[in-house]
Amino acid sequence: MARGRRPPPASNASAMPRKKEPSSSEAERQEVELSRDRVGRYRIGAVSEATGISAHTLRVWERRYGAFALSRTEGGVRLYSDADVERLHRLRRLQEQGHAIGQIAHLPDDELVQLLSEGGLPRGQEGGAGGSGTVLTALGGDFGQVREAFLESVRTFNLSRADRLLQAAIAGSELRGLVLELLPPLFEEIGRRWEIGTFHVAHEHAASALLRNALGGIQRTHRGDEGKGTIVATTLSGELHEFGALLVSLLASAHGWQATYLGPNLPSEEIRLAASRVRARAVLVSTVCAERPASRRHYVDQLQQLRDALPAACEVLVGGALAPHLRPLPEGVSMLGSLEALERWLTPLR
Repeated sequence: MARGRRPPPASNASAMPRKKEPSSSEAERQEVELSRDRVGRYRIGAVSEATGISAHTLRVWERRYGAFALSRTEGGVRLYSDADVERLHRLRRLQEQGHAIGQIAHLPDDELVQLLSEGGLPRGQEGGAGGSGTVLTALGGDFGQVREAFLESVRTFNLSRADRLLQAAIAGSELRGLVLELLPPLFEEIGRRWEIGTFHVAHEHAASALLRNALGGIQRTHRGDEGKGTIVATTLSGELHEFGALLVSLLASAHGWQATYLGPNLPSEEIRLAASRVRARAVLVSTVCAERPASRRHYVDQLQQLRDALPAACEVLVGGALAPHLRPLPEGVSMLGSLEALERWLTPLR
């Protein structure tokens, strides 16, 4: 009955058409159509292009937030249904309105539709700092502003806000952009502030803990394509700085490689063992700090041991701030001067 209309007089009641109940065959047809809507048929690349949501973000929404339950092929490839794609469109529109994905990902579709019809910010986020999506929206999604806001939050030990900023950047950005544009300048600025004394050791440790946790979460949830091969990322024995190796691992994942991140400070024999087990196409070693020449020679010796222990088909690549000072490099060990150089190595058909 249309809103605002009066009910018909009783005398005309018999003349009013009665709502037709669906026949059993009609109900079955509707049920079949609904089931078809939920049949997985689209791969992640096609869905990313259709929705404007990066493949990395789609994986995060599925694994971290449980936004949907996907079907998979026998080989483990994700397949999205028409219903999944429609749900993604709704989630993206709500996030653009300022809703934090962590607060809406679990909602059923009818509640998402209701939120969209209501518009505006979700309750508790009107001030612009409640949820990660709102924080990033308030900063315009700009990596430079995200870095400054993160550093200021660390300076005042407002670590919950610093963490929200990181999670917002992760959920709303391409993995490649995070690795190349957000994180390296952030690491550099944290180190610079510690050197000049505006950050104390407590600041540096707090920032490192937040970043390590955030990047580890990406590493655990992001998987490359099995067809591209596997790389191993780590640091040599005595090298405790792990963020370079983490970035290397994430950049490889962004380009579709399977990345095995081993953590820092590993003897060459342990690296060889892991690389052999996963049949790595390459071992990527990050080197950052070695103040004494004797330590540098020790790193070169370890690289030689690693090269000798690995099959010739497994490349050994070394990068980081210390890499240009490790001369001469052992034969069969290549130096990568930057993440951009690594990207060029990752990109060709290999």
